Amino acid sequence: MSKTKSFQSGLFARLIKAARIPALALCSVVALTLSGPAHAMDDVALKAAMASFGEAAQAQRLENEIAGYVKSGDLEKLTQLAEDIQAKDGEFLNILTLIVEQQEQDVSEELALMAVDPHQVALQMGPCHHANIAIRSLALMIADGAEPTIRNDVVMVDGTQLDNVFAETINRCERIKGLPQRLPQIGSLCMMTGNCSDDPDLAPQP
Repeated sequence: MSKTKSFQSGLFARLIKAARIPALALCSVVALTLSGPAHAMDDVALKAAMASFGEAAQAQRLENEIAGYVKSGDLEKLTQLAEDIQAKDGEFLNILTLIVEQQEQDVSEELALMAVDPHQVALQMGPCHHANIAIRSLALMIADGAEPTIRNDVVMVDGTQLDNVFAETINRCERIKGLPQRLPQIGSLCMMTGNCSDDPDLAPQP
């Protein structure tokens, strides 16, 4: 495996582990849980999900919506957005969680029932996929009760690295796609400025 692929695979695992709880937080809305029956995601649907998560515009749109709702205090719209994400992308997020879970427990049967090759999925993941996973998981996390904070007009969620993982991966995604560089609306400015003091989660531990 190349160094790039190894790095991407490692980042994918780190991201899903950070997002594991929020990604499953609203599963009861659509009765999608790890303990429930596994439903096959056909190859066409899986490829469509991979393509959708590979788009920078998807992550940017969700970032704009989430930041806007947090800043305006519109919890109702944020909750509706989270429910829409769970209904549309919950099955794919569940598959991604299972892929990482297999490193810690035997979920091969569930993955087999879903007709998913976990290695192929993990290796196809790039920064845009990571950004789309992170931003969706953040929406679920905030809707489930995590308290966002606004610092310097940037939305952050203290106690998790997920907001900073999003800022990092959307920055990489935009550079790969040749898009104009933007200041993040969610997550630390560390990737842009090199100054990570804006987020307590990134502060050096005593």
